[in-house]
Amino acid sequence: MAESYFADEEITEVGDFPGLVERGNISLKNRPIVDMVDHEGRPGKGTIYSSARPLDLENNRYVTYPTIYGGKQHSDDSAFSNYQATGRHLGITEGGRDVVNNYGKFLSRKQRQDYGM
Repeated sequence: MAESYFADEEITEVGDFPGLVERGNISLKNRPIVDMVDHEGRPGKGTIYSSARPLDLENNRYVTYPTIYGGKQHSDDSAFSNYQATGRHLGITEGGRDVVNNYGKFLSRKQRQDYGM
């Protein structure tokens, strides 16, 4: 069952992003802020901290999904399993690793700005 902060509407807050072929189905509004650790082991606060995995290597498509849900930060494997079970994601990009990395950075900057972090 999806968490209550998942919304049925698409992510409309991101606008257009180069390489984004499918908008996410998780609202970026009213995300819980939780204690987290970044990829370099530094503690902090976060709302969506995300990861990405290839969906279709032939077309260089990647899915971006949150590792923060249910009020806490999850491992990448657990978060990917949650994506597979729920279909909830932050967006699907096409164009390779650079595009998906830039999209993830864009989402992080937007969340920090929107939440005043």
